[in-house]
Order: sequence, then C-alpha cells, then structure tokens
Amino acid sequence: MGSNDKLKILIDIHRDSQRKAVTTTTIQGKEYARLFFIVGKENKNYEKNLEYAKEINKKFEEKYPGLSRGVFIKGKDEGNGIYNQDISDKALLVEFGGVDNNLTELSNTIKAFAEVFSDNYWEAEEVNG
Repeated sequence: MGSNDKLKILIDIHRDSQRKAVTTTTIQGKEYARLFFIVGKENKNYEKNLEYAKEINKKFEEKYPGLSRGVFIKGKDEGNGIYNQDISDKALLVEFGGVDNNLTELSNTIKAFAEVFSDNYWEAEEVNG
C-alpha cells in the first residue's frame, strides 16, 4: 500500500479453527467451505469497514444462501481489534472454511467469492464512473 496509492480494497484471507460440521455447507448439491467476515472495532475505519463487510455479506446471502456465516465484530478483548483494517476503509478479513475443509470445497468457495466480489466491485465502479 505504501508504494501503490491505487490500492483501495484489501482482502486478508484466513482459515477458521472450527471443525467441518460448522465450516461446510451444500448448495444445489455442491459442497462449499463456509466463510465469514471479521471487522475489528478498534480502528479509525471501523464503521466504513463494517458497512463494506455487511454489503458484501448481503450479496452472498442473495446469491449463495448459507455460504456465509455472517459478519463478526471483534474488539481488543477477542483479538487485536485492528486486523490491519486501519490501513483502508475497504478492508476485509475473510475466514475461508476451517481445518477440515478439502481443496474442492475451498475451490468452490473461492470461485463464489470471486464472482460475488467482482459483481460488487464492477457495480460500484459503474456508479462512480
């Protein structure tokens, strides 16, 4: 970010420690590793990052019901509460699946994420452009 001021959206990818029963779902006969968004409330961009995560999560619920586990807010008592989200007001921390998810489930989720994120990005670009 320090050397490229054109970067506006940051995506920090993690894996959850939950087991397969929590982190897996089936949508139209296809297995997916569930995802969720974490927003740190201990930074200056908290409200805008929360709004952005909720916007993306809503798109997931519309297109892939049940794939997202939702948006979780964490303060310093549950982690560091910042998660590098102080760097941008469009910073996402996304937990993809868990310790038991396999490559196929993760790949299906990554494709779904790319689709939903891309749709949201280009929709916003058209409005701004």
